[in-house]
Amino acid sequence: MADSLKTLIKKRSSVKSKLTIYNNYLTLIKSSAAISQLQRLDLEERFIKFQSLHAEFDDLQTQIEVLADDAESTFTEREDFDRQFFSLVALTRSLLGASNNGVGSEAGFKDADSGEIQVVPFKR
Repeated sequence: MADSLKTLIKKRSSVKSKLTIYNNYLTLIKSSAAISQLQRLDLEERFIKFQSLHAEFDDLQTQIEVLADDAESTFTEREDFDRQFFSLVALTRSLLGASNNGVGSEAGFKDADSGEIQVVPFKR
């Protein structure tokens, strides 16, 4: 049982590192004055892949919680991951800021630090 718990914890660490990598990528995107069409497409694809990360973490974390003696620390891990994950989801959606209302497509994003809004044309 101890070996399987160790393996699960290593797998969870791998998932958490993917969260950090995505966070670093968003920091880079946020530092741009405006998001280019290429960056937008890249971000959209990464975001699609990123969204599956929560289910992967949840599965691993549930297995760890079942096997672990110290349930409190495992719940803290879940809480920390959820907080960071959903913060990154909100930031990504803010950066993409797509208005798909059928009238026209413009991609805008609000820089969370400056409060300024940049509008960048998005062509389909």
